[in-house]
Amino acid sequence: MRIFTFTGIILILLIFTLAYKYDHQQPKLELHELQAFSNTVVSKKNQPLEIVEKDLYEKLRLGSPINYLVLGDSIGESDGAENENERWYLGLTSQIQKFFKGNVIHDINGTPGGTIFGGWIDYLTLQKSNKDFDMVILCFGQNDQTAMELEIFQANYEALVRKIKIDYPKAEIVTLIESSLSKEEYVESINEISEYYNLLVVDTRAAFRASGKPYNTLTNDGTHPNSAGYRLYTKSIFEAIQSKVQTTVVTTIPSDLLFADTKIFQTGQRLTNWENLNGFELTREGGILGKAGASAELSFTGELLGIEKWADVTGGDYEVYVDSQLIKKFDNRAPFRVNWESLISYNLGTGEHKVVIKIPDDSPANAIVNISSIISN
Repeated sequence: MRIFTFTGIILILLIFTLAYKYDHQQPKLELHELQAFSNTVVSKKNQPLEIVEKDLYEKLRLGSPINYLVLGDSIGESDGAENENERWYLGLTSQIQKFFKGNVIHDINGTPGGTIFGGWIDYLTLQKSNKDFDMVILCFGQNDQTAMELEIFQANYEALVRKIKIDYPKAEIVTLIESSLSKEEYVESINEISEYYNLLVVDTRAAFRASGKPYNTLTNDGTHPNSAGYRLYTKSIFEAIQSKVQTTVVTTIPSDLLFADTKIFQTGQRLTNWENLNGFELTREGGILGKAGASAELSFTGELLGIEKWADVTGGDYEVYVDSQLIKKFDNRAPFRVNWESLISYNLGTGEHKVVIKIPDDSPANAIVNISSIISN
């Protein structure tokens, strides 16, 4: 009996010794490894765990650095704020840093009076840095509702979303419904695209209404929010982001397009291969500058035609001909100096075309036409 008891004790001690040794030979997971482990997926039983790339919300949970891009019009730039420190994106950056403890860097690419067409070509021709954006905020609609047909707005918006998702597949795309957007069909289009592509839509019109304040106290000109209005932009965007931090967000690109015309905007480029300059002078950037009686030509291949121009108080009138047919009359006058992109045609048909820019002979002597480039696909 004593022998059995002694033997049993020896066996128990041996088991504990082996267990202790085995346990201390195993690698220990640090905190960041445990967090990564909790966000893993298993594709098949007994397969190694596959680590899911961090997205915006994972980075926020971990307090990691965040980079985001704003593409938009003058509201995207926070025009109307009483001072520079009250721009909505500065408030958003500050709130994210304060709440989630991570560093935040923002890039702003906006144009006063800008449209989705300008945002699309700006993004396509933007000099890409090594920076990966975790979030892209789209701020369009106010100018589009009067500048272009609904069908083209829809196609252009969808094309931009798809391109961003291809470039930054793990980024969150925030679609703003601007507080001054009045045509419901444009609002519905943004909502439809946002739902189809699983985007984060933020309706600042709803935020204005929920504030209980009269609209005219949140804007000084009826369009651009003032500082109080932009604080509502900051608040509504931050709360929308915050509401998704504890969720897993899947980003995909559906194979089917929502709108048939989206395919027209799958590619885009700026062209400056000018020909037969008559009265126009080339600028250092490759554009053309001219006065009354000047003309210039450019050959291109594509079914889409747009024009990039500099506008200011000295701007003059000009005519755009495509394949010898007058397509549109334009001017490049504006109360301030600004670079604008305008869509001229999107159904020219495939093949080679020739665009001619003409300034009427009877234009004022001091009127200047400054064309930066021709846009096509």
